[in-house]
Amino acid sequence: MRTRIRRHVLTVSVVGLLVLLTSACSSGEDRPEAGQFQEFVESFLGYPVDEATSNGLSPEASEILHSAIDHGVLTQSDVRESVELTLACFDKSGIPYERVETTDFLGLPYEDFTFSAPAGVDDSDRSWLPVADACQDANSLYVTAIYKNQPTSIAATEEWFVATRRDNALACLEDRGLAISAGDNFDTFLQDAKKLLDDTGDSTCLELVMG
Repeated sequence: MRTRIRRHVLTVSVVGLLVLLTSACSSGEDRPEAGQFQEFVESFLGYPVDEATSNGLSPEASEILHSAIDHGVLTQSDVRESVELTLACFDKSGIPYERVETTDFLGLPYEDFTFSAPAGVDDSDRSWLPVADACQDANSLYVTAIYKNQPTSIAATEEWFVATRRDNALACLEDRGLAISAGDNFDTFLQDAKKLLDDTGDSTCLELVMG
């Protein structure tokens, strides 16, 4: 049986982006203006969006980001389009894949995929992996990561967490001596619970945070 691989999408702690998110949503709306969203995207990328292709993004992925900036948000349709670009790159490179229809912990549907070694390549031979990584890096990796960390997604995460997880997670972390309050955001709870796991091996609070 061929080993199927699912690469984890690029993730960052949202703490470093909270100033931008707060500014973007200060009008009371979850969706920021185009200029504010561009600032968020470029802070995430680490370079101006106009330099996306020179930093390795495909022209098509760059266009997805430019269009999203015009509208002030990345959509699930944008993510699906970027995934299709990655899968087309896999096709050209002879990398087999399977589509995976799934949902995130908020219950929102999204399209994922697994992939494996090209035909005739042994599972122990990983020389093809940089090709698969390049397909994702150029097309879907950053689009997907920005989608998950954009203001509308962060707002949805916070609402879900407060409504379903915060009180139990707060009690768990407080019982273990961590200094945390009900006013802290989801990412603070998540990072504290992960640190507790790393330091003690206790996963209880992390399970309460993540569900």
